[in-house]
Amino acid sequence: MLGTSAGTSLGPLLFIMHVHDVPEIIAPKFADDMVAIAVGKDVCQIEESLQNGTNQLMQWAKKEGMELNAL
Repeated sequence: MLGTSAGTSLGPLLFIMHVHDVPEIIAPKFADDMVAIAVGKDVCQIEESLQNGTNQLMQWAKKEGMELNAL
């Protein structure tokens, strides 16, 4: 596996460039972290939206050859 040294400014930049096309509900947060954001009228609607986003992200990662820790 290729990568950059920890603590460099190049690593996070390359990561953000690589994940520019993740599902819309998922957004890069900081360095190699991502966050899912959903707004809705009730908890069930928000939960469904977040689950759909997670499913989409898992499909995207598989297509890109990335391994995610979904735990």
